[in-house]
Amino acid sequence: MGTGRSISGYADYTAAPPVTQIPGGGVTIDYFLRVSRQFVKIWVDWNNDGTFTDAAPELVYTSGGFQTIAGAGGFVVPPATLPGNYRIRIRTFETSQTFGPCGNLATGETEDYRLIVVADCPAKPNAIYDGDRCDVGTVVLGVEGTPGYRI
Repeated sequence: MGTGRSISGYADYTAAPPVTQIPGGGVTIDYFLRVSRQFVKIWVDWNNDGTFTDAAPELVYTSGGFQTIAGAGGFVVPPATLPGNYRIRIRTFETSQTFGPCGNLATGETEDYRLIVVADCPAKPNAIYDGDRCDVGTVVLGVEGTPGYRI
């Protein structure tokens, strides 16, 4: 996020390249507000009902009582989340830290983005090693993975 304020106060970036993560994986969103210090909140529509609730689990980040110009907000995709598309909403408000996911903000911005949750891969490298070589030549690398899967 770093678009400043749009004329309407809303911008839809769901057609932009999405954030992709696995269930249980972390997402970090960097933001830079060009106009003024503001309070920041982030929601994710985990149940895909087209609305955001102003409480956990959909409220995933708040800057709390701190107004900020630049920072990062983060959240963890809940481990039981099914693969699919989800909407992220980021809102900033200059006047108060009390604001919800919807409604008009006279001195703020609302931006929507897309999150794609993908299934975690069952095959994981559990050891990576390399050969010793102190001069010019080939180094042999090796990987050991989850038993029963080919890496």
